Amino acid sequence: MADENKRKTPDEENEVVKMLRGIGSDLWGGFAAGGEETAKPDVKPAAEPEKHAQKPGLPAIERIWEIADETIDWTDALVYDSAPDGLTGSRQWAFYKKYASAVLAGDLKAYAAVLTAANPLGDLTVFTGDMKIRTPGADRLEAVFEVNEAYMKKNAKRYMAGLSLRIARDLFAVLPVSEVGVEACENGEVLFSAEYTRDRLRKRSFACTDPMDFAEE
Repeated sequence: MADENKRKTPDEENEVVKMLRGIGSDLWGGFAAGGEETAKPDVKPAAEPEKHAQKPGLPAIERIWEIADETIDWTDALVYDSAPDGLTGSRQWAFYKKYASAVLAGDLKAYAAVLTAANPLGDLTVFTGDMKIRTPGADRLEAVFEVNEAYMKKNAKRYMAGLSLRIARDLFAVLPVSEVGVEACENGEVLFSAEYTRDRLRKRSFACTDPMDFAEE
């Protein structure tokens, strides 16, 4: 018992303190006996997953022919001071009213003014190269577009037929013509052409229409 109660010398106590501090430092880091901060193990941050640059996708063109612009009723524009449906803005309706008489008379200058202002095919240029609209007569419009090679790789004929039908629908919507002709070209060569009449498109269910078959009817 005497040995157990024997007090440790200062030197022995210092050795114990150093030992305990060393153990604490190994476990948690911290300060060494001399007061300097102990070195902490290098911890490498978790590797971030490799980021792959995403290529911008092509705008979807599947079944594009099923939708079209709203039809302008030029007769209503001639008669009414504001849109009967209450949906067309006053400035837009004023524009229609300004040109209604000339449009209904088949004035080609009025046609050109309306096509420039309304730009009915503007939202379709993402699917094509160059696109032009011609006004050969009061009852007919023609559109010519340069194909987009990116869309030609999968199903070229369906792409050309589907876009042509949509173009025809949008042109019928903006002007009261009876015929629309559409051509798809590549470097000046006509790859696809189709003729559409307003009568054929009237009351057609486009959700059940194959644009390639429709072009050949």
